[in-house]
Amino acid sequence: MTFSPSTRSRRDLAELTPPALRATFALAEIHFPRDVEGQRHVDPRDAYFFLSGHLEVWSKWRNGLPASEATAIDTLLRFRPRRLATESGFRISVDSALRHGRLIRYERTDNDSLLRVMSGIPADQVLAEALEELEQAAQQRQWLPPVAPGPKTYISSVYLGASSGRQEFRTGTFLVPDVPVGIEPIHLSPSPERSALTLDFDTLRIAAKEIDAAGTHGFSLYDVLDGFAAGLRTSSHSAASSLDLRAGPLNLLVAPTGSGKSIFMRVAASSLAREGNSVLLVTPGVEDTLALAEQIEGDLRAVGSEAEVVALMSPRRLIEVAEQRANDATEVSGDPRRTWDRLGYSCLLPVIDGPPWEPGQEPCTNLRVPDEEQRYRCPLISVCEKWRPWRRAAESAKVIVTNHAYFQSGSVPVPVTLNGRPRPRITVQEFLLQRADVVMIDEIDAFQAQAVENSGRTLVLARRDSEDLLLGKLDRQRREQVFAGTVPAELELDFQRIMKRLDYIPERYLAAVVHKFIDPADPIRSRHRPRLHIPRRWDNLLACRLCGLDERTERPTDAQLDSFESLFHQREPKMPLPEGWGVLREELRAAVSMQPSGDQLADRRDAIRNHLVQLEVQEVEQTAELMLRRVFLGEIHRDLASLEQRLPLMRDAGMRLADEVEATLDRGSSWQATPEGPIGRTVFGFATTGDPDRTDDRTLTTEIISGDPHVYTAELGRTTAAALTGAPRIVLALSATAYLPESPTLHVHAPVRWYYPDHTDHGTGKVTIRSSAVTGLGGTGIVFSGAPKHRKPELMNQLGFFLWQQTLEDHLDRLHNHADTQRRSRARVLLVVNSYNQGVQLARGLIRAGAARSRVCLAVPAASEGRRDQLELPSDVHVLPANRLKDFPNTGADVLISPFARVARGLNIVVENKSALDSIWVCVRPIKLIDRPAALVAHTGAKALLGRDASDQPAAELAERHELSASHLELINRANPAFSRLPRIVRVAVFADVFGDLNQLIGRARRGGTDTTLYLVDNAFNPDGSAPGSSFHALFTHLYHSWERLGEIDTVRQIYGTTLDAFVRFALPTTRNR
Repeated sequence: MTFSPSTRSRRDLAELTPPALRATFALAEIHFPRDVEGQRHVDPRDAYFFLSGHLEVWSKWRNGLPASEATAIDTLLRFRPRRLATESGFRISVDSALRHGRLIRYERTDNDSLLRVMSGIPADQVLAEALEELEQAAQQRQWLPPVAPGPKTYISSVYLGASSGRQEFRTGTFLVPDVPVGIEPIHLSPSPERSALTLDFDTLRIAAKEIDAAGTHGFSLYDVLDGFAAGLRTSSHSAASSLDLRAGPLNLLVAPTGSGKSIFMRVAASSLAREGNSVLLVTPGVEDTLALAEQIEGDLRAVGSEAEVVALMSPRRLIEVAEQRANDATEVSGDPRRTWDRLGYSCLLPVIDGPPWEPGQEPCTNLRVPDEEQRYRCPLISVCEKWRPWRRAAESAKVIVTNHAYFQSGSVPVPVTLNGRPRPRITVQEFLLQRADVVMIDEIDAFQAQAVENSGRTLVLARRDSEDLLLGKLDRQRREQVFAGTVPAELELDFQRIMKRLDYIPERYLAAVVHKFIDPADPIRSRHRPRLHIPRRWDNLLACRLCGLDERTERPTDAQLDSFESLFHQREPKMPLPEGWGVLREELRAAVSMQPSGDQLADRRDAIRNHLVQLEVQEVEQTAELMLRRVFLGEIHRDLASLEQRLPLMRDAGMRLADEVEATLDRGSSWQATPEGPIGRTVFGFATTGDPDRTDDRTLTTEIISGDPHVYTAELGRTTAAALTGAPRIVLALSATAYLPESPTLHVHAPVRWYYPDHTDHGTGKVTIRSSAVTGLGGTGIVFSGAPKHRKPELMNQLGFFLWQQTLEDHLDRLHNHADTQRRSRARVLLVVNSYNQGVQLARGLIRAGAARSRVCLAVPAASEGRRDQLELPSDVHVLPANRLKDFPNTGADVLISPFARVARGLNIVVENKSALDSIWVCVRPIKLIDRPAALVAHTGAKALLGRDASDQPAAELAERHELSASHLELINRANPAFSRLPRIVRVAVFADVFGDLNQLIGRARRGGTDTTLYLVDNAFNPDGSAPGSSFHALFTHLYHSWERLGEIDTVRQIYGTTLDAFVRFALPTTRNR
């Protein structure tokens, strides 16, 4: 059997760490020289700063540096090994390099914080040589599968997904024809460096008039654009006649929903494309991407321009999206043939044997000859219709539209030639940033929220019910690939061992927790157990106890810690253990072994307690349980790390779920400038969730917190783009709620350069907020949020019943008979819930109260979500797929019921460019779970940035931010998870996110400057329906005063004027509007 270079030992690959360390220390010498008694020194903390990727904390970055020095930092960041971005990984690598003579330029001193510079070679020369070696080493790691010669048959693993009713791998046999191979499949043409660009409003007005004169879009682009341009203000509150866009720092524009942002982007993209610029537009979702691409393409064709427009999304989903749009199409949603023309394709390789063509699973770079491990790529990629959009985007397209998720996490999985060098795989963000003269990101706060989601990940390791686990599916694929003969013999047992251990140890630990063999109290005696358990969290405390030290005043030595850690290692200790520790180690190892003695965990725990008593250890019971937890979670952590190393080899052997596991463990292929997040390292914790009183309702997960989505978003054009492309890029970011201090998810940490005031005299429409709590059977307001889970279906049914009887029927009657014809034309309401099932129960309550079924329209999952058949829909009500809610006015119904997440942003339900909705009724208090990994990322990352400025001592500033984040994580992790019991600072931050979401929701009924009212139906919004300090009124009061304390209230009022006034009138009636 032969092997491809992708299966080479890591030892055969050129090393990145030595040249990266030499380069970063040289940078520290150049920019932060230290002089001690006339001798040159360097502080490793300064060197780590460059590798961390957090260049934004340095006041000289980027404009304060010569271009050549900034470029050197870009190069280091681009090729830096990820482990050097962590404080621990950097420290261990430096220690190893000093011990083994790989950093001979430096030597240790009596001052542990500094290294002495021993060489007289200039630092800039060292830097240049190290960067050249680093770049060469990185290039040597790129391996391009050769073109499969034909005519010849090849095999490949084909994944049969849920759409075909199965989830398994099968081997397919394909015939590769004899075709000439002339060019690389995709040739990427980078755009030149550009430092600035001006969008002149008069020029855009002319463009809008031309499109209006030639187009058939049904309303005046010019009128909308003119109103938007006239109302826009600079940060100094003066009128803006143009947008002077700069490369690097984020160009942030905040404007309320309905002010004309979308039309501005549409016209600007067309105008720039006609001038020869390459424009990248990044929208929230796939549907937005396709709709905007179709609009701009139509505008360009209407004015006779041949500029190409292309829409990009995950290549695995092209046919799925086309089918979904066709299945969900309505009379007004457009001809599905246009979608098929844009997305449709078929595989050109004839299938000789095996399963038929599975869309999205083509073997483009995964062809093999039987009994060989060598991989080949298909010679037809250069003419394949599947890759046509990427070929056009790489070379000829002037407008490229994609979505947030694909831009951030996607890849182009076929070879791309860039700057004369073939790349086997390239991230989407590098691919698109290379092509763009200007990037426009719609809903930049949602873009940041997507990055937050990507940074907090959960992998289920064990559960007490019978639901399948991702790791279990991967293990089935392993067995299938062993049967298919694609797993190399020398790796087969290696794969088997790690998968079996990750099945056995987590399930064993979960059983120990369920049966209360492991249930340790918190060593710091908090009243609440932490949700996340970190394997080595209490090593110092436990070592103190075992070594007889005072845990409050003393710390163990390195030797004592080494001895303590050896208790948990699989390998035998190198040094003799202290007296009595050997038997302790045997008991701990037995607990995680496959020996029958390990099955009696109660006996193992009792034996550990007895040995601790003999060692005269304090807090024996607590210490025993902490040590048991430590050995289990340490084993699982090591096994997951071992799995991470093997996942690329598993993928090469045909196990495609390895990609999903790798992404979940945050070790995917996507490069990040700041991969290790706001506390300087990845937090790898474990959580046991479920009902403690039910043995069948417990789940063990590992939760990963990494990455810094706030810095990534704010520094996209300045740090990420420059590292990936060699130069900063122009990034224009737009949203209605991107400026929202205290919001951990939505507030973008960049200065607002332009804003559109939310004032009725600017045509944004009046906003009113009212309580519309309904009285239930007991004569009190119905409180849905926070109610017991088993009562919620009936409560939602009651809420619908009494809402119709007490309020909604009369409200709609008044609208239908209103004297104002405009109000009559908008006699429709939107009822918002948190899930599709809640929507069904609400609809049943409305119908039970007497609402005609023909008046009710239910949002249901889109076809691709595959959950529609699980809903027990009432008969004869209208239903609309969630991606087609804009068609609601054409149903004839006047009540639309939808989950919050599907209508909060990006949805335009309009008639003649004005909102078709009169009012919005929030029937359930929005959910914001604080204990999700993504929420922890958002809160800890935002805490590190709030009120902080760049410094001329970036290493110290970075350390301070890490400490702030770590302390905030500790605060959240140890708090009572009930919302009302969270610390006030956390509750206010959660509410700030809710405030932003409600602001976005209000915008659904303000299109075209219409007035609207937001009704709060769930009595949980009100003081008499919530715990003290947790009502809408109390939380808004705290948030408002926080803005005052931060000195942000004037800017908040300028931007959110009308909407903010509505919240103030509702929640702070005694506060005078200023």
